[in-house]
Formats: sequence, structure tokens, C-alpha cells
Amino acid sequence: MVLAEFFIPHGHCYLWKPGLVGLHIVSDALTALAYYSIPLTLTYFVSKRRDVPFNWIFLLFGAFIISCGTTHIMEIWTLWHPNYWLSGLLKAVTAVVSLYTASELVSLLPQALAIPSTAQLEKEIKERQKAEAALLKEKSHLAQAQKVAHVGSWEFDVATEEIAWSDETFRIYGLAPRQATPTITEHLLKIHPDDRAAWDTTVSQIARGKSCQLEFRIARPDGSIRHIFGQGEPIFNGDGQVEKLFGTVRDITDRIAAQARERLFGAIALSVHQSLDLDEILNTTVTEVRQLLQTDRVLIYRFNSDCSGQIVVESVGAGFPAVLDTTIYDPCFGKDYAQLYLQGRVTAIANIHTAALQPCYVELLAPFQVTANLIVPILAGGRVWGLLIVHHCRGERHWQSYEIELLQQLSTQVAIALQQSELYSRGQAELIERQRIEQELRVSEQRYRSVVTVMSEGIVLQQADGQITASNASAESILGLTAQQMQGLTSVDPRWQAIYEDGSPFPGELHPAMITLRTGKPQSNVVMGIHKPDESLTWISINSQPLIHPGETRAYAAVTSFSDITQRRQAEEKLRKSEAKLATAQRVAHVGNWEFDVLTQEITWSEELFRIFGLDPTEPEPTFNEHFQQIHPDDRNLWLEVVEQALASGNSYKFDFRIVRPNGQVRYLEARGEAVFNEQRQVVKLFGTLLDISDRKRIEEALRTSEQRLRYLVSSSPSVIFSAKPDGDHGATYISENVVNLLGYEAREFLEDSSFWADRVHPDDVERIFAGTAKVFEREFYSHEYRFRRTDGTYCWLLAQLRLMRDEAGKPTEILGFLLDISDRKRTEATLQEAERRWRSLLENVQLLVVGLDPRGNVEYVNPFFLSLTGYTQAEVLGKNWFENFLPPSHQQQVNTVFDEVLEDNFHPHYINPILTKSGEERFIAWNNTLLRDTEGNIIGTTSIGEDITQRQAVERIKNEFISIVSHELRTPLTAIRGSLGLLATGIYDKKPEKAKRMVEIALTDSDRLVRLVNDILDLERLDSGKVTLVKEVCETADLMQQAVDGVQALADSAGITLCVAPVSAQVWVAPDTIIQTLTNLLSNAIKFSPSNTTITLTAQPQSDHVLFQVKDQGRGIPVDKLEAIFGRFQQVDVSDSRSKGGTGLGLAICQSIVQQHGGHIWAESTLGEGSTFYFTLPVSLEQ
Repeated sequence: MVLAEFFIPHGHCYLWKPGLVGLHIVSDALTALAYYSIPLTLTYFVSKRRDVPFNWIFLLFGAFIISCGTTHIMEIWTLWHPNYWLSGLLKAVTAVVSLYTASELVSLLPQALAIPSTAQLEKEIKERQKAEAALLKEKSHLAQAQKVAHVGSWEFDVATEEIAWSDETFRIYGLAPRQATPTITEHLLKIHPDDRAAWDTTVSQIARGKSCQLEFRIARPDGSIRHIFGQGEPIFNGDGQVEKLFGTVRDITDRIAAQARERLFGAIALSVHQSLDLDEILNTTVTEVRQLLQTDRVLIYRFNSDCSGQIVVESVGAGFPAVLDTTIYDPCFGKDYAQLYLQGRVTAIANIHTAALQPCYVELLAPFQVTANLIVPILAGGRVWGLLIVHHCRGERHWQSYEIELLQQLSTQVAIALQQSELYSRGQAELIERQRIEQELRVSEQRYRSVVTVMSEGIVLQQADGQITASNASAESILGLTAQQMQGLTSVDPRWQAIYEDGSPFPGELHPAMITLRTGKPQSNVVMGIHKPDESLTWISINSQPLIHPGETRAYAAVTSFSDITQRRQAEEKLRKSEAKLATAQRVAHVGNWEFDVLTQEITWSEELFRIFGLDPTEPEPTFNEHFQQIHPDDRNLWLEVVEQALASGNSYKFDFRIVRPNGQVRYLEARGEAVFNEQRQVVKLFGTLLDISDRKRIEEALRTSEQRLRYLVSSSPSVIFSAKPDGDHGATYISENVVNLLGYEAREFLEDSSFWADRVHPDDVERIFAGTAKVFEREFYSHEYRFRRTDGTYCWLLAQLRLMRDEAGKPTEILGFLLDISDRKRTEATLQEAERRWRSLLENVQLLVVGLDPRGNVEYVNPFFLSLTGYTQAEVLGKNWFENFLPPSHQQQVNTVFDEVLEDNFHPHYINPILTKSGEERFIAWNNTLLRDTEGNIIGTTSIGEDITQRQAVERIKNEFISIVSHELRTPLTAIRGSLGLLATGIYDKKPEKAKRMVEIALTDSDRLVRLVNDILDLERLDSGKVTLVKEVCETADLMQQAVDGVQALADSAGITLCVAPVSAQVWVAPDTIIQTLTNLLSNAIKFSPSNTTITLTAQPQSDHVLFQVKDQGRGIPVDKLEAIFGRFQQVDVSDSRSKGGTGLGLAICQSIVQQHGGHIWAESTLGEGSTFYFTLPVSLEQ
């Protein structure tokens, strides 16, 4: 039945038309071919991408498509063979496969949707690439950190026994990074043989799960040994088994070497401080240095005076010649080299054969098999004592900085040892010398004791503490004490009862012996009185001599000698008293006396006369001619005449003359003289006195000059000098004549009438003036200012300064003072005060910012407007740095530079920059800067007056944005209009009226849009500029809402939107047309952006002092970040809305301006996908 052919072939249906049959054959064949190729492609894809999820669905699709292709083959087959049952069965199979595929696809759909999209995959790929880049960067940072810290890391996989090393680990082992990591066996061979067992034990402990650390040594490929500090940690898998070993290695060779150097340096330094054996110290030094540096020879070379030298100590390795005690003369060495070594020069040569050294130097070192050497000078006592030398003979060696530093430190210690040894030797020599001197002293002391015993002068020996330990017999006799009684006494003992020559107590601390013991200086001829035990007073003259050990400055004892001068003292005392009285009288009176022997021509002068003539009293008296030369040349004739007359007649005389002292000073003398006669009435002597009257002459001259000067000053001074009584009415006792120039009154008028002055003081000043005058008795000095009436009736301002004079008993005698006209100064002060008041009033009240800065940029002044604008207090501003505290960080450097240029060149008189208020807000200020200078032209700061242009800048920015947007919004419809009309003008649509009509409609639509735009702009500008006068009245809320709804009802109906109004009974005080316009704009926007079959609700809610309006839609919603921006001009959520919805972007801006001019507030709330609600408030009626 399936293959039955009793049906009519399908080709009969096509009437066997070749074209039709061919069409079906070709189309079905191609469709079948395509259907069969698709499963092949899907099968190939699945075989290649087995990771694709749900890959079986592709095979199911392949079966479905093969079934479909087979049905098309059957369509070709049935054209000639009517096997329709077979065709139907195949279609049934296709249907089953299709249904099964569809059902599986539906069940698979949620899982397929969960598969990341291409964008998500790309994002994940980018994030993964970013993470990989970050990981690579971290890995690079880790490698860099390891390189800087000289720390390498390693990782060992227990299962695979694979080892991974970081680059720094390769470097630590002396290997090149990136080469094959050594195996465990290879690594073990690099470890020092003595450390392999410890290393193997440590690794085994880490493998057993224990963290460990170890210090071990490795051998690098270049043969160098490095000390390594290794740490290891086990890493466990989920089963708690050790899966990996991880650790770090750090090269601590330098630290180990430094520790060894420190130990060596400490040992040598300790040896220097504990031992006095120089040879032992030097031998220890060279031995330890050679072992530490692992070199072949270390020696110390000492210089001779002729620049030659000798090796004094050496440490040499096996196989190399010893050079100890070798005397070496270096022909290359000279004073220049010695000077360089004295400056601390260090010579470090890695290879003497390649270092371009002088041939003589290479020849000198050749016998010692030296290849590399290191030389450090040993400086002692300001000269080069020798050299500390290290020889490396086995080959070239590059000396390290720490090796050089070590040798420099050791050379310093060697120098200390040298000085220590020298001091020790010097001490031994001094000890021997001291023993010799002590022996000589003992012999000398015996001689001294013998001499002292027989001396007539008293002698005592006092130790360093002042105690008397020895005395002679004369000392016992003079002092009245036995030797035993004096033993142990000191000079400060109060039993001595010593006195000065004037009878005052003589302190024991000032005893010559005590002074000598303290200072080490001898004392001589010191006189003091001593009260003996029998109460008698003995005067003695004392000398003391210090005893000082050689090389010291402090006395260890003092020898005091003294003699009894009591009798001589008594005789001298009598003579001294007589002469003292005369000398005192002459000195007090400045009178000298003289005596002239006519026969012998001898002249005798008293001491005071020497002083009067400016001569030394200890010198001999001058001769007659010498004396004559001291007389002033103009007075010599007068002097000769008087003296000759006195000699001839013997008459007494008195006259004044001048003398010239040796220093050129002229002195006035009053001379008096009398003659002494013999029995024959002949003049044999002249006796006289000379009185120095220079001071009197000078005072007389000074008085004359002072009086003349005072008279001139008083007469020519602008000040009036006066004196007044200290009591009563304080009447004037004197007033200078120039008072007439100052006040117009004669001086006598003030003197004749004691109330004359008080009657002319301004009445408002009288009480204050008299109260001030009383203060002069408290302060001794007082000044005040007051007004005084002149003769012409005008008042002038006077400054009076008063001084109270008292007698010796402290009683006030008079008041002195002066008067000065200060009227001009008072007028100037008043002018300046008024100018300052006006200027300060201007600064304090001007609505501009005023800021004063000193040259360092610190704030010295700000006006109240600045404080009001910024929110600061004056205390928070003054003294603070302007740039650091009141400018945004981004402008600080720039404005500081401008400030410097203002100070240096007076640039930038006008400048604009932002400042920071206390709340952190930025305000833009336009400044006018003025440079301030003092009276000498020095810059003392700046004053800047600024205007807050923040709002202006915002307006400028808004205006620029507005112009830009308006230009764009105008250009768009104009372009469309021009394009449409241009096409019509070309005539290409003359025979196409429908298209021509469409061009006209486009032009008309854009013209309407342009008109709406212009109207909205004009409305908004009129509202913002205040040109629109709102005529407010009491309106019912319900009426306003209904009128707005009626206006947009047709628009809502055409959009399939329901308007729902919930009127409320409330009255508002508004301009009704503008509020209806606001509601209409809000409702129109809601209709434009709401889908069909939704509802827009308009409600109003009365509040305490306003009514809250709400327009709620079910549209697409507004993003949160756009809720404030949409009230700006030309602001729309989607820029395409202006084209698709026909808006201008000004509607909400107009609404906001209208609401704000009514004293209300407008805002929006929205949820994306659910809709938006616009709110605004209006004030209620005043009647309500």
C-alpha cells in the first residue's frame, strides 16, 4: 500500500508544463541539498567542539533537517511516482522529529539563556586578561623585590620531583637565569661538602611537614664560596599530605664577612687596649688579616727618615718567600707620595702588570712574586709612620670596598698602638729620671735644712693642703709658737688673728702661702700683723715660693719666709701719718708745694705737684730749664718777671699762668710764693704753692658759653621755656621772650598776673589740665595737650611738657617745662583720622572682598564681606598662609607664582582665581592687586580687592550653552525647511504632487516646531528677566486643573490615554494663565511619553501654607541622574525625543520658572519602567 501507484502522479497537477515542473524540481533539489549539507556541517562542528554545552541538540537539529530534506526529495519523486503514502510517512516522521526537537529546545531554553553572551564573554576575557596582566606585574614586582633584597625562591613538586627557581636564585648560585634548573643531585654537588649532611637532613624534615631554616655554603661555578641562609615550608594537599616544598634563599656572605671583620677588628682593638707589647699587636694584626682576606702575604713597612724603609712584621703563606727585616728603598717614592699618604691615600691594584705603573715600582715588587697589592698608610703623630700592605701572589684580585675599609680601620688601631707604645717608653724614661731627681733632692734638702736652721728670717714649709710640716728656730721666735705647736696648723687657722696694715682682718685664704699653693706663683713683700699668744702684735713681711714637680703646674708645697718689721713699722708709721696728712691735704685741694734753694739751685717738689704737671712722682724733679719749658709760651714772660722780682725783693706774689703737660693738655695754675731770708736778709730760698684751677676756669668758660647758647636757643626755638611755682596757683616765675611770637602776649604779662595763663586755657580743657598738673608730683615728669587763646581770640593747640625739680631734701622747688604749638599736627591728625575713618568704613562696608598679605603670603587683613562670604571668623584667617589654606590645591602653585611676580615686577594687577570657603565651596574671584611699600620704598605686602564673579561665570557658562543649544535647535528645523523648499524650487516634484505635498508638510511641521521653539524661548526669557508681570488672583484649584485637562483632552484621546482628575476644594494665589500653562506642559509631556491604554492622574493636596500638585503617568520613567537636569534648558532624557516627540526641551524650564516666580518649588520622582510623578507647590490664598 505504501508503494501503491494507483494514484495520479503529482506532475499531472502541473499539467506537465516543463517550466513549472522544472521550477519545482530545481527548487526542491536545491532545498534538499542545502538541508543535507547543514547536518554535515553541524556534525563536523560537534566533532570539533566537544566542549560546547548541549552539543546533542545540534545532532537533533541535524536529524530534523535531514527529515525535512527527505520530504523535498519525495516531492521530486512523486512528480512521476505517486507514492503518497510513503511521502506522508516521511512527513509524519519529520513531524515527530520536529515536535521532539521543539520540545527539547523549549526545555533547553532557560539553560541556553544562562550561557554568557558574547559581550559577557568578551568582558570576562578582558577581566581575565587584566587579572593575568596584574598577576604578571605582581610577578615582575616580586622578581624585582627579590633582586633588590638578594632573596631567591624555589619550589619542589614532591610527585614529579620538578624544581622551579626564581631568577634571583640563579644569580645567587652564580648561574644565568632562564637556563635549565639544576636537579637535586646537581644542586647537592653545589653545596659545600662540609654542609651537605646538614642540608640533606633539613630537606628531609621539610618533606616530613616541618618548617626549617639553615645556613650553609655553596660553591659557585667561578670557585667562589658564598654563605646562604635558606628557609623552607611544606605545602599540604587536601588530604594533609605534603604536596610541594617551597622556600627562599638569601646570600648572607657579606654579613658573614662583616661579622668576621668585626671580630677581627674587635680582637685587634682589644689587644691594643690590653697589651703594651707592640710586636705582639703587630704580629696579631698581620696574621689575622691574612687569614680573613685569604691572601698570600700581609706585612707592615716602616719608613726611615731618608724615605727608605724596613719590613718590621710579616705573615706569609706557604710557598711564598718571606721578606721580614728586609730593608727596601723605593726609587719611585718621594715627598709627593709621602704627602699623598699623609692625606690618607689608599693604593688598591688588581694587577700590577696591567695597571700602567712606573717600571721601577714593578721591578721593586717582582722579587716578592706580587700580582695584586693593597696599601694603606699608618699615620702617627702627624706623619706617615709606615704602611700596612697586603700582597696577593696567586693571580689578579679585585679588592672590595669593605676590605679597604677594614685595613683603614686596622691602620688606625696600629697607629693607636704605636702612640701607646711610645707613651709607655716615654713613661719608663721619665720614671728613671724622676728617681734620679728625687735622690738629688734628698741631698739638696739636707743642705737646705742646715741653712734654714741658722737664718734670722723665719721659714715654714707648708704642704698642698696648707698644713705646716716644718719650721726653723727664727720662725718660733717671731711667731711665739714652738715647732710642735705650729705642726699641722694652716694659714686659715683663726688662732693667727692676722690683720692688714689698715687693721682689718686678713683672711687666711689670702695668705701668701695659700695663694702660692693655689696658683703656683710666688708672692713677695706681703705685710701683715700677727697677734702672738701673749696678745702682743708683731708685724711681719712675708715671701712665699712654690715647690713644683717638673712637668707639672700645681704646687705640691710652699716655702714661706718672713721677717719681723715691727720696729721699722712703728717708725715708718709715724712718718707716714705726717706725710699722709700733708699729701691728703694737697691732693684734696689740688695744691702742690715746691722749694727752691738759691745757693744750690736744687728744686724739691711734692707728689701732688708732679701730678699737676702730669709727671711721674717717682721720677727726679725737673731742672729749672725743664720746668720753664712746660710753661705756656704766652705766659713765660709774666712768669719770669714775677720770679725775678721775688728773688730780687723777696716779696710775696700771687698770679695765674698756664702750663702744658707732656700729653699736650693745657692746665691753669694759681701760683703763690714767699722768700726765705738769711741773717743778712738775703733771699736764700723760695717756697711756694701751685693750685690747679683748670676745672674752675673751664667751669667759668662753660658757664659763659652755656649762657650765650641758652639765650640763643631760647630766642630762636619754636618752643617757649617757662618755670612755675610748685604750689598754689602755679603762677609763672619765668617765661622766655619768644612767647610773643607763639601766643602774641608779652612775657611780663604772664609774670605780673599769676592767673593770666589759666584764664586763657580753653574752658573745656581747664579741669583736665589742672588734674594733669597734679600728676607731675607723682611721676616727676608729665606732658599734656590743650587749647590756648591767642591775642587775636583764636585758639591754638599747645603741647606742654613739665618736669618737677626738688632740692636735696626732696622738697619741690619749681616746675620747669616748655610749650610747643602743635596746631598743624592736630589738623593733620584730624585729617588723617577722617581719611582713615572713611577708608576703613569703605573697606568694612564695601560689598567686595578685601585681603591684605605680607611678603610671605600670610593674611594680615580681611574685611567683613570676605568673612561673610567664606564663613570664616577673623581668628581663623589672620596669620594663616593664603595659598595653603584658602585656595584649591590645583591653583596654589599657580597663584603663588603670580604673587611672587606681583612682588618682584608688579605684574598681574588684575587676576581671576577660585578660593575655598569654610564649607569647601569654590568661589571665583576677580582681583585687583596693589603693591604696598613703606616710606622708604620697601615692599611690605599687597592689598587685593576682589569681586565674587561665581554667579556671573555660571550665567556666562549657561548663556554659552544656551546659545550653542539654541543655534543647534534652530538650525535643525531651518535646515529641514530649507531642504524641502529647495527641492520644491528645483521643480523635480512638479509632476509628483503627492511628494510635493509631503515636502510642504515637512516644511510646515518644522515651521511649527520652529515657532514653538521661539515662543518657548521668548516665554522663558520673559519669565527669567522679570519682564512678565504676574497678575495674581484667588483661583480655585479645581478650575485650574479642569481647564488644563480640557486643553489636552483631545491629545490624550488620540494617544489612547485616560486622564484622571481628582479635584480638591482649595484656593491659591496665582496668575491663572501661567499655572494652566504649567499644568498643560506637564500633562502634554506625560501624554507624549506614556504608552496607549495607560492612565495619567492629576491631583492636588492642600498643605499648611501651600497646595501640592501631582501629575503621575505610567510611562517609561526617568533615570535618577536626570531628575534634576531635565529642568534645564534644552534638556531631555533622550536626545532623539525632540525629533520623535516634537518637543523643544524648554517646557520644564518654563514650568520651573513659573512655579518659582509664584514662590513655589517643582521636582520629579520616577521609577524606570513604571512611570514618573511631577510635583509642584503653590501658595494658598491670603484669605485662607
